[in-house]
Amino acid sequence: MAKNYAHFTLVTILLFGNVACGADDRGDAVTAGVGGSSGAAGSGTGGMAGDAAAASSGGASGTAPSGGASGSASGGVGGSMQVSGTGGSGSAAGAGGEQASACQGTEARFRINGGPELLFDAPVGNWEGSVVGAVEPGAWRYFIMLARGAAATADYAPFATFAGHGPTLMGLGGPREMLAENVAFEIEDSLWALDASMTTLGELLCTVPGSGSMLVRNGEDLSFDLMQVAALGTCPGGEAIPGDLQLCMGFACGADQSVTGSLDGVAWTASSGSYQSGPVTKLRFADDSMLRFVTDGAGVGAWGVLATSPRSPYAGAVFCVGAAEVKDEVHWTFSELSRLGTCSGSGSKSVAGCARPPAFQ
Repeated sequence: MAKNYAHFTLVTILLFGNVACGADDRGDAVTAGVGGSSGAAGSGTGGMAGDAAAASSGGASGTAPSGGASGSASGGVGGSMQVSGTGGSGSAAGAGGEQASACQGTEARFRINGGPELLFDAPVGNWEGSVVGAVEPGAWRYFIMLARGAAATADYAPFATFAGHGPTLMGLGGPREMLAENVAFEIEDSLWALDASMTTLGELLCTVPGSGSMLVRNGEDLSFDLMQVAALGTCPGGEAIPGDLQLCMGFACGADQSVTGSLDGVAWTASSGSYQSGPVTKLRFADDSMLRFVTDGAGVGAWGVLATSPRSPYAGAVFCVGAAEVKDEVHWTFSELSRLGTCSGSGSKSVAGCARPPAFQ
């Protein structure tokens, strides 16, 4: 698929520092819905096993994830906790009743449709924030490169990006510094590649504004409750389109590190916000579009995906990238493009889980 491959140094706009793990060890933790307060003796997004905890998308008093406006939570020893509200009831884990263990260290944990828990690490350098908040107060977007497996042999192919608006504590920063605590933020759009590996992309999942997907920061943790999650497909796939993209990446390019080219006859020029290359090449552009290209040990491309920003000329469409060629170690051409589609937001899946981002420094 791809021809040649080169390695570069990491250049990024925003990195996050280390964070210490604050969980105690009395038992397995339980994620409480999309958010909620800490438990009686627990921490983060839920109480420890056997402790009472409030689970809600709202805060201390609790809003039932699929129930009424205000409710309370209780949990018996060794039992699971439920949230009840004026208009109904919802489980502590949010949509579909999923439950995931509380995140520790720099973990991220997710369940799709209540299935097996997917465990990742998202350490220092794997979180990146958009600069959109500097020009649009209250707006934020985050990108995560999720690592699966032990550090020495980790698979860095999985990724996610999500965006929203809401009360923020500062103009720019990591989620722990920027997002107000115990506030339910609507996730306006998101893209998730939780099944991705170094050989296959797996199924892309996505949400759109109005899906009911929520995010709550509880202390160090982020709790996610994604609703109406749609399956977008995978790469290679989609309808082949004409065009290619050219990009100069590296210090030798100087200030001119912009992507130029066209997709299906529509021209695109955007400056490069950050890049990292290796077996997983990841690019973020100033308009918040994102490109991932994965190669095997021989430098042959396994898969590539370009997720365009809603602010780009392609209005959030996702494209597959079939080939990447590098010349002079810095000049890249991405080709063999196809249009995978745009998220419909009418899916029937759900995703629940947590992530613990490092502190911003």
